Amino acid sequence: MDCLLRRGFLMETTAEGACRLSDNAHPEDREDLCTLLDDCGLAEFHALSVPKGMPVANLPELTAPARQKILAAWNASSGEEQYPRRLEKWSYFRKRQYGVKVPVRRLEPTIAFLVKAFNAVEVITWCSCGGQDSSPGRIDFLGPYASAWARFLVLEWLGADPELFVFDDVVMEICPTPGAAVMDVAVTAAQKIYASRLTLRALCADCKEPWGPRRAPKPEEFYAYCNTKLAQLKASGGYTALG
Repeated sequence: MDCLLRRGFLMETTAEGACRLSDNAHPEDREDLCTLLDDCGLAEFHALSVPKGMPVANLPELTAPARQKILAAWNASSGEEQYPRRLEKWSYFRKRQYGVKVPVRRLEPTIAFLVKAFNAVEVITWCSCGGQDSSPGRIDFLGPYASAWARFLVLEWLGADPELFVFDDVVMEICPTPGAAVMDVAVTAAQKIYASRLTLRALCADCKEPWGPRRAPKPEEFYAYCNTKLAQLKASGGYTALG
C-alpha cells in the first residue's frame, strides 16, 4: 500500500510476506488507520493495523478516489510547541536511539513520511509545515545536533541537491523545481532514508562514539566526523550509492 506509506503510515512487509503497520509507528496511528480504511470502504483490511498483518497477495488495488482520500487525510500542520532547551544539548542527542513518534494526523500529507523517516533514524523534529501553493515545505529540528545529522543524511548520505533541500540553522526547507511538488521530493528522500534506517542508526551510534555525554563536540565538528565515517564506509565497500 504505497499511498499509505506516502501519507506517513509506516507500512512494512514481514519475512512471512505479510503487510502491516510497523512498530515504529505512533500508537494512535493504528486506530487512525482503521478509521481511514473504514472511510474508504475497506474495513475488511483492518488486519493491516495489527502485528500479524495480512498477506501482501490479498491487498486490494485501490481506486483513484480511495487513494486521493488517503493522501489528503488530516491536512493539518503539527504546529509549534515549546520544549525545554536542555533537549537541544549534546547529552540528550547522544543518548537518544530514536527520534519521536508523531501521529500521522498531526502531520501535513506532503511531508508526513519524511518527518516519520527522520525520526526513525534519530533526527528529532519538533515542527513541520507542508507548504502552500508555491511556498516551500519546512521541517524544524530539535537543536543543532539533530539538524547537523539531518543535513548529513540529506546532503551527504543521499547526495541530494542543496537547492532542493535548503538548510539554515535548525530549519530545512524543501524547495522543488518549478512544476514539481513538495510531496514528490519529500517522499523520494523519505523512502531512501527509511529503507536504510537500520544502517543509519548504527552509523549514528558510531559517529557519536568519540565524545562522552559531558564532552560535547561543536555541531560542525560532529558533521565533519559523520563525513569521515561515510568515507570509511565507501572505502571498505560498506556503502551502496542510493541514487
